[in-house]
Amino acid sequence: MEKTCPKCNSKFVGDSCPKCQTVVETRREVYIDPDFEEYYEQVMGESERFFRNLKWEDIPEDEVM
Repeated sequence: MEKTCPKCNSKFVGDSCPKCQTVVETRREVYIDPDFEEYYEQVMGESERFFRNLKWEDIPEDEVM
């Protein structure tokens, strides 16, 4: 998003003007999902079930290519 410096009127992208080093505050939108905790618990449960069912097998070092 292109910004205009309030001090020197130059256009730039970023948090500070490259010409005069003026820091320009930016508004940031924040979205908070009210169902996040429920979703997180569901995903973590699926992950735990997936990894619990994996069977690891040790391969001797001389068999590794």
